[in-house]
Order: sequence, then structure tokens, then C-alpha cells
Amino acid sequence: MPFSNKLLADEEEMSMKFRRTTSATQNATATQARLQLKEAFKEIDKDSSGAIDQTEFQDVLKYLQIQLQDPLNDADTVFDYMDHNGNGLITCDEFLNTFDDLIHKREAVGHMDVDDVIKDTLCGILSRAREERGHVIQAFMIAGQNIEHNDEGFGKGYWGCKWKFILFDKIYAKPVVDGSLVPVKQRYSFLKEKLELIQDQKYCPWLEAMMESEERFKKEIIKHDVVRDFCKEWLRHLNELHPDRISSETPQDKAG
Repeated sequence: MPFSNKLLADEEEMSMKFRRTTSATQNATATQARLQLKEAFKEIDKDSSGAIDQTEFQDVLKYLQIQLQDPLNDADTVFDYMDHNGNGLITCDEFLNTFDDLIHKREAVGHMDVDDVIKDTLCGILSRAREERGHVIQAFMIAGQNIEHNDEGFGKGYWGCKWKFILFDKIYAKPVVDGSLVPVKQRYSFLKEKLELIQDQKYCPWLEAMMESEERFKKEIIKHDVVRDFCKEWLRHLNELHPDRISSETPQDKAG
């Protein structure tokens, strides 16, 4: 059998095992659901290492036919949410804990299909993350427009726009603390914390350090205050768009 056909057959076999495991009971109790999820975890953990890595996890998304608008970022978002300690692996306890809230909600209404619990929880994580990301980007774009209207734009406050996208990466898209990426589920809080520091402090050490260390800032920024003013506008519009409501929701709230 050609390698590609064997790979496809192996994936189909695992998919069938996974579905048989999670669909064993159409109206499970919470205890039964957790037992089924433990068995599902074993099927996903193909190398029997006791933890799920990103490759194994992506197979699950394929099997459940989770729609990924941005395959790389969406998969990372869900994985990072479930990887509670941020070590790049999902343990059995982390896997089970992700679904606990929805399991108890479904048990209370008397209907629980474990396959649906998994799919609805993962879709809820994605829905929340997309909504949050949409608010962050919208507020970011409005802040840029307002800076232009306040006569701090191109030729007055700066000579180029790349500095804004470096800032976006540094405090939201790819923030790093002590050499490690901030987990996806903490990035919105991290962003607001940084923006609030800029708003509350006349001198903000981390901002000044970034402006001194990043060559793009040195080349593009005419007036240092434009960066601070941009950040204040970004924070103001984040608050006006009410993303705190999003940040306080759980994926299970989205799943229902």
C-alpha cells in the first residue's frame, strides 16, 4: 500500500475509534462522560506518552470537522487554552478539565452527547477568541485613524507605520515574558495591563526600553509622545467596545 494511502487509512481508523469512544452513550451522566473522555484521550495520545502534543491535537480538529478560519492561529488558540500550564503538552487532567463546565450544564438539562460536548466546547473557545481578536484589531485601527486626525500622523508624528505593528506583536499577538510566549488566553489581559500602565504613568519603563531597542521605532518615530497617545487611544476604544464582557465569558458560555 502506498504511504499516502496507508496514512489516510490510519487516520480513518483512528477517527472511527475516537468516534466509537465518544459516542458510546448518547445521554451520559457526568461520570460516564468523564470516563468516555479519558478513553478518547488515550485514542488521541497515539504515542502513549501520557500527553497530547500539537500534531496529535490537530488530528482531533480534523476528525471533529472543526472549521478553522485561520488554520494555524485557530489550532494554536484552542491548544493553548487547554494547555493550562503552558508547557506545550495537554495532560489528561487538562483535557478533562476543559470540558467540565459544559458536562455539568448538559447533565443538568438531561441531555449529553460526549461528541457534542467536545465539539461545542472547542467551537466555543474559537468563537470567543475570534470575537476578542476582532475587538482588539478594530480598536487598534480606530486608534491609528484618530492619531492621523489629531495631526500626529505621517510626516508629523512618524515617518512610517511599521512601528504600530511591532507594538501590536509585542503586547498582543506575540508577547514574550521571561523568554516564553504569553499563553493565548492571557494575552488580552496582558494587552490591557500594558496599555493601562502607559495611561497611568508619565514615564513607562517597558515602553521607553522598547522604543530605545527597536530600530524601526528609531527610524520612524518623530515625536515620542505619538506612541503614548496611540496607546491611550487604543485602550480607550477597547473599553468603548466592551471587550471586558468577552474576556469574562467562558467558552462554555458560548457553547451553551
